[in-house]
Amino acid sequence: MPYERALETTDPRQQKTLSPGSPEEKAALERVFDLFSELTEERIRSKVRDVYAAQAYFHDTLKEVHGVGAIEEYLVDSARAVNHCTVRFTDVGRSEGEYYLRWEMEIEFKKLKRGQVCRSIGMTHMRFDEQGMVVLHQDYWDAASGVFEHVPLLGSMIRAIKNRL
Repeated sequence: MPYERALETTDPRQQKTLSPGSPEEKAALERVFDLFSELTEERIRSKVRDVYAAQAYFHDTLKEVHGVGAIEEYLVDSARAVNHCTVRFTDVGRSEGEYYLRWEMEIEFKKLKRGQVCRSIGMTHMRFDEQGMVVLHQDYWDAASGVFEHVPLLGSMIRAIKNRL
């Protein structure tokens, strides 16, 4: 499902969503924070279905997937590719059922820049359904600095381009 279609089908003005400031809203956000606080296969498998709705849309700039099963498998594959990955949420903005979560990520890849912790910042646009389950997750972050600059040949090309700008 493309992003535009996901926006249409999850529009908070067209369906019930969480009440601002409610205990349900707080709990939903806490489940998101907890899931991403340390990305491991075990955490993902035990928590992802408590965070994402069955037909959730997920796009993290690197990959677009639809449905909690596909989200789970993608996140598990991502966790298997790293020694560790943590996300710390630093701010949450809210506007009429739209949530904007600012975050900082630390990641150490198994195959890229071994032993080096990479840091990136980003923001996630998120929507919840009435039960507090994520129905839309769209990340905005600098994937070039966060991942691609650490790929041996590609990274040197990206750095050269940045230096010329």
